[in-house]
Amino acid sequence: MKKKSISIIAIVLCLCMVSVPALAAEPFRDVPGHWGEEAILWAYRNGLVGGVSAERFAPNAKMTRAQFITMVYRMAGEPEATETEPFFRDVPKTAFSFRAVQWAEENNLMHGCGEGQFSPDGFITREEIAVVLHQYLFYEYRLQHPDGPHFSLDYPDYPEQYTDTAEISESADRAMRWAVGNFKILSGKTPTTLNPKDTATRAEAVTFLQRFRGM
Repeated sequence: MKKKSISIIAIVLCLCMVSVPALAAEPFRDVPGHWGEEAILWAYRNGLVGGVSAERFAPNAKMTRAQFITMVYRMAGEPEATETEPFFRDVPKTAFSFRAVQWAEENNLMHGCGEGQFSPDGFITREEIAVVLHQYLFYEYRLQHPDGPHFSLDYPDYPEQYTDTAEISESADRAMRWAVGNFKILSGKTPTTLNPKDTATRAEAVTFLQRFRGM
């Protein structure tokens, strides 16, 4: 009787192991084979981003400002902002990105677009992503070294093959030099262009974030 009970338990355990679905490996049906697959799965598995539906990630869709800063906020561990009243009229307390936007504004990571607006549904550009990640690097340093020495970075010249660097905004120049030159966080959209004003796709955004986290 004892041997029979053990056998039944073993069979049940085997059946349970077989029935576990492999959803964590490939959660989205539009990601396998995409050039950004590795970064998308990395961001998903680390709780930084979800899909546009249960089965779709939409890697080629454009990334909004609210979506991107929410990913960065999650990467930071979702810290609470000090200010509880909305900084921006178009990001009320009920918005999914409210806490992320409050934190970003308070810590000088990302600002509004003027006249009390953040434009959460506006699409984020490649140079704006560089600025946010550049600012986040200083934010992390301040957390780890509140009384530490001054933190400085190198800002090398742009690689010579890029012919459109004159299109980079003056306010984004240092961040782009850092992101392109030092750690290759941002690479060109073509062998000769950076396309700084182009909106970033969801696949591009998570790729830049993965490269930043791995530097």
